[in-house]
Amino acid sequence: MHAQVEDTTPHTFILTAREERQEIIGRDEAVKTAKDWSDNGPRVVVEREDERVMMTFEDGGLVQFVYETRDRLRKKKAAQQES
Repeated sequence: MHAQVEDTTPHTFILTAREERQEIIGRDEAVKTAKDWSDNGPRVVVEREDERVMMTFEDGGLVQFVYETRDRLRKKKAAQQES
C-alpha cells in the first residue's frame, strides 16, 4: 500500500468569460470569483494551470466539473501530439 501525500500548494486557476481572462491563486477564491462573474452574466470557465481540473459556472452556480486523472491526461496529451 502506498501512502498518499496531500498537495497543499495553492494552484493557479485561469478564469475565462467571453473576452475577459484572469489568473487567480487558490481554488476557493477562483470559485468565488467565477460564481460572482457568472451570476446574471456570461458562462465562466475555470481551469487549473496543470489542466487536471476544469469547472464551468452559469447563473452563479457550478454546472460542470471535470477532474482528469494523470493517466487520462497523459493519454489526452499523447493523442493531441499525434494529430
